[in-house]
Amino acid sequence: MSDGEEKGPRRPAWWSERDEQTWNSVKERILAGWSKIEQHAAKLDARLDAAAREQAVAFGHGARTAYRRITAWTAEFEKKLEEDWKAMGAVGRWEKVREAIKHGWEQATAPTDKDKQGGGKTL
Repeated sequence: MSDGEEKGPRRPAWWSERDEQTWNSVKERILAGWSKIEQHAAKLDARLDAAAREQAVAFGHGARTAYRRITAWTAEFEKKLEEDWKAMGAVGRWEKVREAIKHGWEQATAPTDKDKQGGGKTL
């Protein structure tokens, strides 16, 4: 691998080892669910390639932990995630990956009240 090549998918600054572990334990199930949605959703103008799909869904999954105090997908929260997505130089335009990211966020285990008290980013 040359110096210019990446060692794996890009992750946001808030991505932790715990996010990586939990993502690896659930990614097959969540990606399979997204594939079914993608096959049936007419509003998706183009399907994502496998790398972009996994990166987008993983990003949403990790955002559930990173922003564990956020309990609802709002316009304000979406704007913050879009900023994070663009800041990490991710593959795919926000408009194209938004639904996959939201799917990953929705499918991640919702934080408990105890988790919310333990920190996490706010907007």
